[in-house]
Amino acid sequence: MSAAMTKVTQVGGRVRLALKNNESLTVTVVAWDDAGIAFTFQEQKSFVPWSHVSFLTALND
Repeated sequence: MSAAMTKVTQVGGRVRLALKNNESLTVTVVAWDDAGIAFTFQEQKSFVPWSHVSFLTALND
């Protein structure tokens, strides 16, 4: 999934993450690599491995 990230968003961009546990989060991207995506959500930093992400959508807000 990380190869597609360059076309989806960049660090500081906002995305909606759909997780495999049916949770959906709107987050700000902090970093991403082959392992997963780091982000802030409600002012907390978090990391999710790509294996837990169903899909993500870039937001233009």
